[in-house]
Amino acid sequence: MDLLGITALYIFLYVPILWICTYPVYWLNKKTKSKVNPFLMRLELQFLGSSLSSLVRVLLGGIYIIFFGLLYCIVFFYTLMLTGNFIFSWFGI
Repeated sequence: MDLLGITALYIFLYVPILWICTYPVYWLNKKTKSKVNPFLMRLELQFLGSSLSSLVRVLLGGIYIIFFGLLYCIVFFYTLMLTGNFIFSWFGI
């Protein structure tokens, strides 16, 4: 099989496997996103002051975004590696 065939096989295997692996992360992100903002807005941090309280809220929101960003990246690259190793082992590449 030539390079075009291997690439097509890689795409047709990779995309469904990526979707299967990414969907649970997407579902979790969708379910928690609507709960994070009200939680951050209700967070009572009056003992820190208003500016420090806002900074803590921004940091907690940033941690949420970084967590799901890293989770998406991990799923993407591990799916890429697993699919690549599987296909390349077929053709001895």
